[in-house]
Amino acid sequence: MKIFILIILSVLFTITNSQAENWLQFRGSNSNGSTNEIEIPSKLKQIAWSVKLDSKGASGPIVVGNKVFITSCTGFLQDRLHIVCFNTESGKIDWERQFWATGKTGCHEKISVATPTPASDGERIVASYSSNDVACFDLEGNLLWYRGLGKDFPDASNSLGMSSSPVIVEGIAVFQVEAEPDAYAIGLDMKTGKTVWKIERPRHANWASPSIMRGEQDLVILPSLKGIAAIDPRTGYTVWKSLDSGSSVTSVTTWNNHIFVPVDGIKVLNVSAPSTTPELLWEKGNISASTASPVVYENKIYTINGAGVLKSSSAENGKINWQLRLSGGRCSSSPIIAGDHLFVANEKGTLFSVDLSGKKGKIVGTQKLDEMILGTPALSSGAIYLRSNDHLWKITN
Repeated sequence: MKIFILIILSVLFTITNSQAENWLQFRGSNSNGSTNEIEIPSKLKQIAWSVKLDSKGASGPIVVGNKVFITSCTGFLQDRLHIVCFNTESGKIDWERQFWATGKTGCHEKISVATPTPASDGERIVASYSSNDVACFDLEGNLLWYRGLGKDFPDASNSLGMSSSPVIVEGIAVFQVEAEPDAYAIGLDMKTGKTVWKIERPRHANWASPSIMRGEQDLVILPSLKGIAAIDPRTGYTVWKSLDSGSSVTSVTTWNNHIFVPVDGIKVLNVSAPSTTPELLWEKGNISASTASPVVYENKIYTINGAGVLKSSSAENGKINWQLRLSGGRCSSSPIIAGDHLFVANEKGTLFSVDLSGKKGKIVGTQKLDEMILGTPALSSGAIYLRSNDHLWKITN
């Protein structure tokens, strides 16, 4: 009987662990703001731990196993770059690495040189910065390679700072580096740091991040003011281009074979096949995504406008289902969704949990951290990891 109970407990433990997901990059492992994580801190009741940060950063955290990673910077010129690894259970620092920026470090005072969110393939961490410096480490903090893209391509920068976060697909780290003097996208081999491909991009200031469109052939979607393009991450080949306008701040969101483009409201594209130029399904001007990127869940699209109003709309036709004002105003952090709950933080430092299961959205949990929050949170193993101006927080039920 005891053996039987132990077997059952072992099976349950295995199932639970398999359903706990890593959070590998900006807006989650699929870069669309949603996760299949079933353990969620829906009430946001408890601060499990918080760590005082002595360095500046606006990037979001990522989680790999029992490690959570953030980037930051120090120095009057913000030219000392940091990547820090914390233990998810204790909040203690496992390791920290520092290096000097080789590119330009000027940026708007609201953000910092450490604004892009790092990314991981589960074995390595790639950290990028507004200076277009890129460093890759293994999970134990050993430096694997380093690229000074800001030194290689010095004109690809702007006075406000760069904030586009990389994505990793099929062993290739894809970076979107776009400014008026120079603009490009580049794919670097995660094992070696060598350039696999590099393509020219429209020369406009662009702070939006690339997104991944999963399918029989994974594509990387690159947004810009000139529209969007689908790139083969293995070769850099442009599979198709669509629209003649787009956002330079808010990232697109993919869901099934649809792409939700935040421009003049929302435009929705249907990709019938990976190599086929998509068709416009619908567009709505009254669904506005300001700085926070939209997220799609169970055939509904959720957007947050500049006044902090959360809207739920049909992903099929854009009809508004309900709207809910989040007190405190502007949200620069993008929302994430797990288990019928949406989580988002506003700039004033309040984290909200919104229950999406009813006819209308309902705020069921809040945590007032009272520090500016710009980075998007990470969710893993029943906890939210959130970075404010001065702290890294772990929040549970």
